[in-house]
Amino acid sequence: MKKTNLFLAAVILSAGAYLTGCASTEETSDKSLSTGSSVTRETIDWQGAVVNRDPPVWVYDALASDYDSLENGELASKLKDKYYVVVSGSRAKKSDRDLKLLESSVTANYMVQIAQTLNNGVDQRFSGALSTNEDTQKQLTATATEAKFTGFQKVGDYWLLQRVTDKKNDKTTENYTVVQVYACEKELWQQQAAAYIQQLGLNADSPDLKKAGEMADEIASSLKPATSSAVYGDGNGVYFTAE
Repeated sequence: MKKTNLFLAAVILSAGAYLTGCASTEETSDKSLSTGSSVTRETIDWQGAVVNRDPPVWVYDALASDYDSLENGELASKLKDKYYVVVSGSRAKKSDRDLKLLESSVTANYMVQIAQTLNNGVDQRFSGALSTNEDTQKQLTATATEAKFTGFQKVGDYWLLQRVTDKKNDKTTENYTVVQVYACEKELWQQQAAAYIQQLGLNADSPDLKKAGEMADEIASSLKPATSSAVYGDGNGVYFTAE
């Protein structure tokens, strides 16, 4: 997952591959990009666990940004001929209220996350030049927080609880993850995406943002499905990363 602009907070998170595999109790390991330590993740609870129903495969495909599998799996009929985004959030479990708070936060902020995937798409078009400019980052952040989109339907919604063990630092936490998939008719989405990108170019000091505004239709038509994630703290901020 590519590290990108920070939205609604003052820190940029690095995020690695979040989940792999399909078994609900399978342990997966990766290297933490922030510390370099070995981390293991074990799914210990999930939506449907009380009725002994395993998590659907689409959840793991979505979190792994495996779009080919996602489009040909259980959600295939809902994603056909649509533009879609995967939005997710995580929050440490400290009480039984944390899952509800996380679900509410992800749903409430999904438009900001969609806008963030647009910002990231524009940034990629300009080889990361936008995310290295502090003034440009501020404009991207301000525009994303005010973004409104129509026509998106929630076609997937699920939660997991994972035990995350950092062996190097001898630390174990339990984190909730909520993943949602939103889909929109492609033509409607491209119209909205182009309008958003044009807005980025209006009154921009950055030559790249001005150019992006002029290329809005072209950029919008080339956008692919995207993933955006947020880490929710204890009221101290929301941090976004996107592929």
